[in-house]
Amino acid sequence: TIEEVEALINMYNKITGSKVMDTSVMRDVLHAIFQLSNELLIERVCQVFDKDQDGLISEEEFVSGLSVFLKGTLEEKIKYCFCVYDHNGDQMVSKEEIQQQLKSFVINIPSGEEYFDIIKDLVDFVLRRLDNDRDGRVSYDDYAASVISEPLLMEVLGSCLPDITVTYK
Repeated sequence: TIEEVEALINMYNKITGSKVMDTSVMRDVLHAIFQLSNELLIERVCQVFDKDQDGLISEEEFVSGLSVFLKGTLEEKIKYCFCVYDHNGDQMVSKEEIQQQLKSFVINIPSGEEYFDIIKDLVDFVLRRLDNDRDGRVSYDDYAASVISEPLLMEVLGSCLPDITVTYK
């Protein structure tokens, strides 16, 4: 709605003092206000918000990104999450990208063979759930179909949307 857009613009201006926001400030916003905690995911969210990749989040990018982030349709959120997980922007989430993402939130496991076995098992599990055409990587169509049939898979590679309790307080 117009009121929601105006509220996001006001939020942007309060945070920036009517200047442009850099990604370090956006990272702080994502962490402090929306309680995202995974550094890799926060960095990826900033990159997805920063449409022109200039290292700054303009007012338009902020409003556009937060609109999807907070109130997007299922389709918009699927597209957004997929973009966050597609680290290199090749329209595929590779086994390596899945592995990198899973490593970023597997903690308290000693390194060594056991650690690598656990990561491999997790990667294999994610691929079994998301890679519908079994080509060893996850396309947007694979991801969207999987999430539509099982919505809990939307953030299987990590939280990149705010907790619902944060959005509706």
